[in-house]
Amino acid sequence: MASSSVRKVVVINFKGGVGKTTTAVNVSSGLAMEGFRVLLVDADPQASATFILLKSFQYNLADLFREEATLEQTIVTVRRNLDLIPSSKALATVNTWLVESQTPQRAQVMDRFLRRASGYDFIIIDTAPSFSLLNANAISFAEEAWVPVAMEYLALANLRELVHVLGRAEENLGKQIPISNVIPIMVDYRNRKTQQILRMLQDIFGDVVTEPIRTNVRVSEANFQFKTIFEYDPACHGSVDFRALVEKVIRENLIYGKDSN
Repeated sequence: MASSSVRKVVVINFKGGVGKTTTAVNVSSGLAMEGFRVLLVDADPQASATFILLKSFQYNLADLFREEATLEQTIVTVRRNLDLIPSSKALATVNTWLVESQTPQRAQVMDRFLRRASGYDFIIIDTAPSFSLLNANAISFAEEAWVPVAMEYLALANLRELVHVLGRAEENLGKQIPISNVIPIMVDYRNRKTQQILRMLQDIFGDVVTEPIRTNVRVSEANFQFKTIFEYDPACHGSVDFRALVEKVIRENLIYGKDSN
């Protein structure tokens, strides 16, 4: 069984291109660098987190769903204190498989195998930009949601849908899944639209809105060099901003009743 002190996080937004994977990879890495044991689960068939962190693997999350590999066979150590359950394009077929196989409690399959992951302080799930059975599985496992938000008006409409879905999930699961961090990303303070959207986010979500992640080309460059931002350019704005987000997440351990290192 997983440690009772583990924080179970889904990184989610139904809109694409908002920095979910960038957030999941860099916050997971930052936490691992601070000595926390982290398991990152790549639940996106695009497999972007896997692309950044891992060159080769034998088994992936699709194998785990289909019971063609064990949890231990699927987990790969990718950095010190950071493990990954990789993804592949095969994961795109899992939604159909879950429906056609008439799997009992098909939205809670991920919970059944991830609850056996032991020794972690954080289990963080990166998700695809859609509502699907895969995402329903991630939500069912999670105990909190981190929501990266790009500085676009359409992003606010998608947030309303996400809040509705999380509310319905709470009704069905009998547990709360709070949005603990709304993360403004790709922020350019010179843009008036950005300033307006930031104010709207703060009006709606208040204190859970984090300090913004500023637009920084070094972040996207790091992804294509198969590195985290801390490895690629530890002094750039992207590293500074993600380090501040990691520090906020660590401070939250006191709120969630978890141990801090």
